[in-house]
Amino acid sequence: MKFYCFLLAALLSAEVQSQILSGRVLDQQSGRPLAYVHIGVLGRNIGTISRENGEFILDISGIPQSEKITVSMVGYTTVSVNISNISASELIISLKPSVTLLKEIIIQDEPLIEFVKLGLPEATKTTMGYSGNYEWGKGIEWGLRIPIGAGLFKLHEIGFHTRFNTVDSILFRINIYSGTDSLPGETLLRQDIYVKSYKRDKWIIRKIEEEDIVVNEDIIVTIELLRIWYRKVGDNQLFFTHGKGNQNLPTYSRQSSQDKWRVNEMPPLALYVLVQKLGL
Repeated sequence: MKFYCFLLAALLSAEVQSQILSGRVLDQQSGRPLAYVHIGVLGRNIGTISRENGEFILDISGIPQSEKITVSMVGYTTVSVNISNISASELIISLKPSVTLLKEIIIQDEPLIEFVKLGLPEATKTTMGYSGNYEWGKGIEWGLRIPIGAGLFKLHEIGFHTRFNTVDSILFRINIYSGTDSLPGETLLRQDIYVKSYKRDKWIIRKIEEEDIVVNEDIIVTIELLRIWYRKVGDNQLFFTHGKGNQNLPTYSRQSSQDKWRVNEMPPLALYVLVQKLGL
């Protein structure tokens, strides 16, 4: 008998032939549900995120049996499994906590009190968004490459701009990746970073100085919509603002969890990172 790092539990009334997978994601040590975990078919626009109770639904109709479903979250070991190995329509996936080892950066000079906003900190009047009652995200990310330049820099805050925001509130996740390659690399985070915005907010700002993230190379910062608390009636609008400035900054996006990265398919988002220069 083969054992995997996830458990399979079959529903008697469900049939695998439906190709609709449902289940829950749990912390392997505590057994508690894990919210907003990325679940999807690697490299394809077929993905979702788990809800606050850890539950998810994933439609894999038409996907070859040789493809893999990948489940990932910052602070946990990623799990991948071939679709051909799944013999039930409901999965209980247990993720094991991991220790994220970030590249060590040695600061030799005395810290300098010098702050600067990098990215696109000036908002234009051009927007992109939608209206409706879409409650849950599915892993869509959108962001920018942030050129760091020479020296060491500590990240203090991240901000992005919404032009129209008439919903009650929105929960975002901010993702920070290594930018040494042409596509987003490994995460620079030890834990997820969330920020919540409220009706008619413009600049959404998240302080991150306590995360102690120090970089000496380009980074890629994306935002990810996790959940919208919308009104039952009326026009629920959410429009993001394009940024003004260095239009040569590459943009990065993906349309669902575990989807492939797309470069410059989305316009530049008004997004900045406030950094403190620590030394050369």
